This record gives sequence, structure tokens and C-alpha cells, in this order.
Amino acid sequence: GQRWFQAGDLMSWETARNMSWGNPLDPYEGYTVLGGVYVWNGFDFSIYRGIHRFVLPAIPDGAYYEAGILKLYQVNIFDCNIAAQATTISNWDASENYAKFVNAATQSAHYDGGLMELYLNAAILSYLNLYSGGTVYIMTREYDHDYLNVQPNVNGWTYSLATMINHPVNPPDLVLRYRLA
Repeated sequence: GQRWFQAGDLMSWETARNMSWGNPLDPYEGYTVLGGVYVWNGFDFSIYRGIHRFVLPAIPDGAYYEAGILKLYQVNIFDCNIAAQATTISNWDASENYAKFVNAATQSAHYDGGLMELYLNAAILSYLNLYSGGTVYIMTREYDHDYLNVQPNVNGWTYSLATMINHPVNPPDLVLRYRLA
């Protein structure tokens, strides 16, 4: 499943970025926001983050995930790099999920549409190893501004936004490789 969260409705950068909650929004006509920053008049901001839910397969006792790729079919890009982080959410519907990211993000990825592959880092793999056979949540965020905490410097309005579609051929996927200890 996918959800996205909007924090801030045209407010200061620090307020929108550091809010402890965001409005949970379900996919709209099959689209989900992966991450983004919206700027109006150069000083009013909204920040968007995506949450992706996956059920992990059970792996043998003593095994661990050693590599993984988050695959998302991306459309509607407005000059946006996306990164992924583990989350600590436990209630899919909670507005507090907006601020529940943990650990370092993956490398950022920028595509002009199509299949996006985010290679999971050690921090996310450690998180996944705690939940073999269970449900996990991965957050996607706009990298250059939201993750790095760099306020966009614009005079008018702009988007740095990426959306995905629940594509019938390329649905969101988490591909994992495990190793026996």
C-alpha cells in the first residue's frame, strides 16, 4: 500500500519541514506523491512525503537481508531527486507518520519517468532484518531540499515534486536478497 503526507499549507520552511505531523492522503486517481516541496511567493512552503507498506517474506532462521532495491514507477517529475528512509510507524492512519523517519537515506535517484530503482543502504537493511515475515514501512522524500534541509531560493513559485502511479505492469516492489549466516 501507499500513502502520502502533506505538512504545511503555505507556511515557513522550518515550520513545514519540522512539523511532527502531516495530513495523511490516499492515492488520488491511482497517483501517490513520492516526495516534494511546493513553494509559493518564494516564502510559503508545503512538503510532501510518501510512505510505502510491504509485507516481508519469512527467511530461514539465522539468515539476514544483505541487499535490496525499492522499485517505483515514477511519473510527473518536476526537477526532483528522491531518497528512501526506514520509518518507525505502527499505525497506518496516524498523521504523526510524516515525521517518523529514521536512519540515513539511500542515495538519491532522479529519473525522467519510468521505473525508478532505489538501492537500499545498510541502515534500511538493518531495519528490515528486524521484521522478517512482518510488515515494514519505507518513506520516500525529496532529497535536495527536504532531506538535506536546504530551503529553496525562489522568487515566484515552483515544485520539486515526483509522483508515482500504481502501474499495472510495474507496481511498487521491494526486491530483497538474503544470506544464510
